[in-house]
Amino acid sequence: MAMNPARLRRRLRGAAWTVLIWCGTLFWALWVSRWPIGWWEGFAWVVAVGSFVGLGVYGFEHSSVLWRTVIRGSTVQILALRVSAYVLLIGGSIVGLSVLSGDPSPPCLHLPVLDPDPCFQPGGGLAFWEVVRVGTIAIALTAMAIILNFGRELGSVVSPRTLLQILFELHRRPVVERRVFMFLDLDDSTALAERMGPIGFALFKADFFRDLSDPVYASGGQILEYAGDEALLTWVEQEGRGVRAAVQCFFDFQALVEGSRARYMERHGHLPGFKASLAAGEVVAMSLGDLRTQRVFSGDPLNTAGRLLALCRTLDAQLLMPEAQSLHLRTVPELSCLPKGESTLRGQTEPTTLVSIVRTPG
Repeated sequence: MAMNPARLRRRLRGAAWTVLIWCGTLFWALWVSRWPIGWWEGFAWVVAVGSFVGLGVYGFEHSSVLWRTVIRGSTVQILALRVSAYVLLIGGSIVGLSVLSGDPSPPCLHLPVLDPDPCFQPGGGLAFWEVVRVGTIAIALTAMAIILNFGRELGSVVSPRTLLQILFELHRRPVVERRVFMFLDLDDSTALAERMGPIGFALFKADFFRDLSDPVYASGGQILEYAGDEALLTWVEQEGRGVRAAVQCFFDFQALVEGSRARYMERHGHLPGFKASLAAGEVVAMSLGDLRTQRVFSGDPLNTAGRLLALCRTLDAQLLMPEAQSLHLRTVPELSCLPKGESTLRGQTEPTTLVSIVRTPG
C-alpha cells in the first residue's frame, strides 16, 4: 500500500537530517583523529558512510515490519538486536575507512595483544595511533547513535517547539497565545474493548493514533496528549488560518482512515469512527510542576472544546464548533455549516450557537 504523502514527507525530512548529522559527526571525527587520508577521499568517505549509516539507522529505527517482529520479545532481546545493528554499521564504516586509507586489514588487528612488535619496538608507534584513531571514530559514532536515539525518543514525547522552550527556560513564564483546540474521540471504545480484548484494543488504538499523526503534521498542528480513547490537538491561530487548518486536518484524517479500510479490517476487523469538537481563542500557556514538568494551557477555548465533545453524540455531529468561529470557513467552498441550535455550556452564563461542519461531495 502506498505511503501517505504527509508521512512520506516527514520520513524524508527525518532521513535527510539524520544523514546530515552523521556526516557532520564523521567530519569532526576525521579531523580530531588526524586520520591519514586525503581531503577528497575523506569527503567521499564521509558522504558515502554518512548516507549508509544514517539511512541504515533511520530505516532500522522506523521499520514497522522489523519492530512488529521483535516487539513481543523481552527487553534484553530488543536491546541486543539494536546493539548488533549499530555494531555492524559502525564496524563496517571503520573497516571501510581503513581500506580507503591504504591498509586493507582493519587497524584493530594491530593491537599489541595480536601484534606486539610495532608497539613495543623502536619506530613502532604507528599501530598505537591507528588504535587511537579507530577509537576516536568508534566513540564518536557510538555517541552520535545514542544521542540520535535519545533525541528521537524525546521528540516523540514533546514537540521540537516545546523542547526549545524547555532548553531556554521559556516554558516557565506564562504567556498569552491565540490557539485552536480540538478534542478527538474514538467511537464505541467501550464495546470495542470488550470485543477485541485489552491487547487487541490497545493495538487498534495504536494504529488509529499513529495514522492521526500524519494529517496533524501536514496541517502544522501538535498533539498535546492522549487520554484513553481521546486525543487533544492544537494549532496556532492567526486570522482564521488555525481554524481552517484544524478542520482540514479532521477531514484529511477521515479520508485517510477510509482509504485504510482494508488494512483496518484485515488487522482488527473494524473500521474506526470518530468525532471531534473545536474552539479557538486566547489561552495562557506555561509549564507546571517540578517532579514532572508539563506545558499546560488554560482558558475558555479549551473548556469550550471539552464541553462540546460531550454534545457531539447528542446533536448527531461529527465535527462541532461555535458558530462565531465557523465564519473563518466561508472561504472554503467544499465545507458547509449545519445549525445545531444554542446551548448554555457548563461554566458559561450566555448560550453558545453551535454548528456542525460537513464536507460536501465533489
